[in-house]
Amino acid sequence: MTQYFRHIGWPFWLAYFMAALATLQAHGYLFKYAREEMQDDIQIQVVTNSIHMTSQSVYTGQIAPHVRLMIDSNRDTYFSEEEIRTFFERLKQRVNQQLQTFRVWLNQSPLNIQLVQIRSPTLLVDSLLAPLTLRMNFQISGFELTHGLYELRFDPRIFFLVGNELVQLAREQVEFTDQQAEAIARYVQIRVTGNGDIRFLNTYPGRLKHSGKMVYIFGVFYDKTVLQVQEGQFPDFRFQFQVGKME
Repeated sequence: MTQYFRHIGWPFWLAYFMAALATLQAHGYLFKYAREEMQDDIQIQVVTNSIHMTSQSVYTGQIAPHVRLMIDSNRDTYFSEEEIRTFFERLKQRVNQQLQTFRVWLNQSPLNIQLVQIRSPTLLVDSLLAPLTLRMNFQISGFELTHGLYELRFDPRIFFLVGNELVQLAREQVEFTDQQAEAIARYVQIRVTGNGDIRFLNTYPGRLKHSGKMVYIFGVFYDKTVLQVQEGQFPDFRFQFQVGKME
């Protein structure tokens, strides 16, 4: 796992920043001198008959203004409600199409995951060069928890799917380059909690907190690790939990 999951310190970022200065020129204009990042703060809540996953993502560097260029379909530097609705509906459809090929597993039972809402709460007030903030809600259902032992497994690529689709759209629509995409560091923070009867016993990766009431995972990923592997080549994220008191 250590070869895929690393913490990056300031010496690396200083070197990265200096090296990136010469590569930020894109399509005849310069966006900003900023490190390229996608930061995803994900919260997963397990309840009796559903799993709710919310994500707040902050995108910095060149991907943020490229996404704004895609939303502004008539290039008038203003966002209409129709432009915003059209873009996010298209993105949601693309993500849900990809999610059909992924599964969340509860013990030996596969569960479907669906993106139900995506929005940008600050889109209308931010500048073109500001970090882009997205908020997303996912839903997983089709089960009923009773007392006993369970293992919840996620294909880790699920947690990067929205960012991947944005990069792919930018490649298709606004000439976002492979070099720009490869410069992006993908930081993810995941917190998993359950209702009052749920206690987590084990996690991979990450650690347990608050006497087993929460799982916490964080780290930096790169495109040559989990983002480019095929299904089954990277271990699932696994959370073992008990419902009710242990006998």
